[in-house]
Amino acid sequence: MKISRILFLSFLWLTFTFTAFSQAKFEFENEKHDFGTIPEGTIASYDFSFKNTGTSPLVISKVKASCGCTTPFWSKEPILPGKSGKITASYNSKNRSGSFNKSITITSNATVSSKTIFIKGIVVRDNRPITHTLQQKALSPKIFIKKPNFTVGKAAINQVIPIDVTIHNTGKSDLVLAELTANCKCIKYDAATPRVIPPNDSRVVRLLFSSQEKGDLEVAVNIHTNDITKPKALLKIVAEVVENLGNESIIKNDDVIKF
Repeated sequence: MKISRILFLSFLWLTFTFTAFSQAKFEFENEKHDFGTIPEGTIASYDFSFKNTGTSPLVISKVKASCGCTTPFWSKEPILPGKSGKITASYNSKNRSGSFNKSITITSNATVSSKTIFIKGIVVRDNRPITHTLQQKALSPKIFIKKPNFTVGKAAINQVIPIDVTIHNTGKSDLVLAELTANCKCIKYDAATPRVIPPNDSRVVRLLFSSQEKGDLEVAVNIHTNDITKPKALLKIVAEVVENLGNESIIKNDDVIKF
């Protein structure tokens, strides 16, 4: 009986030891970043670099900012032991003068399952036009959309239509796609779409179109970015929205419109 108890306790200890030493672990280079003073209207971005110093793949399941003005992007693939990844925090300072202090909470399978990183800074209002040096312009990301206009055709009220837009970054640093603004509440990013595009690369970005209004719509969509030479890229979407398509639907729910 005593031997069995010793064996059982030994098994529990070995299980605990194996579990404790077979987990992923975050190690950030910095957990806080101060942007300092930035002019209002800037999209300020910072990469929080980290390394998995554990012994199991690190999987980030969720990254949530403390407000809608901060947009996080992160490594979606598992980070193997000894490998590195990054979480990009972008703060949109449009119409937000004054100091800010925001947090970003990361949920993962690491030894500490919830981790918080921070950004802060001061947004100053300046009526003077923002100027950039030639070097800043040369190093800036640059957005290019070959086909910015598209006709959806007929769509039913509340029908969700995926629209794939190929966006090119012809610049020399990461292009960050921030918020969308439009002349209707009918367009948004698909939650799984990429929002960071590396230099000299392109990504297919999925937008979701859905209107609660009937009629002929011409939607002007601005994609806000950190391209200092072109902070907004314009898309135009034309659609005829009807009450019910019935059997005349030319767009099925699983069809994708491509730019």
